Amino acid sequence: MLGSSAHQYRHRSIACGGLWTYGVLMVSASGAWGQQPAVRAAGEIPNAATCQHCSISFRHIATLGRMEDEVSIMPFSQLAMDSRGRFLVAPIGVNGEVAVFAPGGAFRGTIGRSGRGPGELARIRYLAVTPGDSLLVLDAMMLTLFTPDGDYVRSRRLPNGVQGFRFISLGDGRVLFNNYRQSRPAFGLLDETYAEVRFFGRTIATLDLDSLQYVLALGGDGDVIVAQQNYGYVIEVWDTTGTFKSRLVRKVEWFPSWTREPISRERPGPVVPQEPKPRITGLHFDETGKLWVCATVADPDWKDAREDDYARRFDTIIDVIDLSSRTLYTTQRFDGVISGVLPNGLLYELQQEESGLLRFTVWKPELKTQ
Repeated sequence: MLGSSAHQYRHRSIACGGLWTYGVLMVSASGAWGQQPAVRAAGEIPNAATCQHCSISFRHIATLGRMEDEVSIMPFSQLAMDSRGRFLVAPIGVNGEVAVFAPGGAFRGTIGRSGRGPGELARIRYLAVTPGDSLLVLDAMMLTLFTPDGDYVRSRRLPNGVQGFRFISLGDGRVLFNNYRQSRPAFGLLDETYAEVRFFGRTIATLDLDSLQYVLALGGDGDVIVAQQNYGYVIEVWDTTGTFKSRLVRKVEWFPSWTREPISRERPGPVVPQEPKPRITGLHFDETGKLWVCATVADPDWKDAREDDYARRFDTIIDVIDLSSRTLYTTQRFDGVISGVLPNGLLYELQQEESGLLRFTVWKPELKTQ
């Protein structure tokens, strides 16, 4: 649980999209960073925090998932939130439906139905709320839009030659998604009808699809802030014309750069436990111009934990970065795993009760000056 002392938990945190990678590693990740854009503005973020007396605290917002609910949260569920405070969760135990929870966490019903026809969903991968509180769902390779009341509006397939997962809805109805298929660049911009506008960003020559997994956030002046989930702590800023604007690197002991081990074709020997790798799991650009970066790192006692006990294997580190001055404002480490960061800056954990029930707990992080 956030803010608790080491290993004192009522429930067990489960890693969500932040820790799981959705690409399949097929070859060695040599040259994991692939082709990079020409660096016009790069810099290293100093490790000394400028706000020496700042701390991050968490205020509980809601807990989703009760035994009496008609739906069940899954280990790989995604969470979204609209301007009315409603929470939307998918995939859930009922195939093809999105669960709707009230601001306080009570289950209120579902949107969508199972199937492959117009307005029907089969394999939900991601979801986001668009301007006006409409719901946009990525179902396999199909984007489907619903009104705030759950009525079907339209659907459109992602462009050919891409494999999409995470996406963000821009303020004018356009969509920017992360492509992790090597045939095209990492970012695809779609217009308000979800037709292709342009692709931009890095490409790769290997089949290491994990190297194209990014987390995304909407920055100031319509910029897009991205961070590669694996291999290194690097923040990039682009605009939606495909213009690369800046890159910031953080070199810190708890997040060393790393690469995948080549796949061995020899007979496997005894399995040796490997220290969990650091990963960036979420970004949020707040109203003061600060960038919140959420990362997971190995718990100091990770060797004593089971492979599936993420709460004991991982810690969460939150950095708050002042992008205008390119400085670290504050940083703090917490026990357990943050599953994701919502576009409005709320954080959520996916936790498992002793009964086996999975629940989302939603928190609002707050900066305090002591």
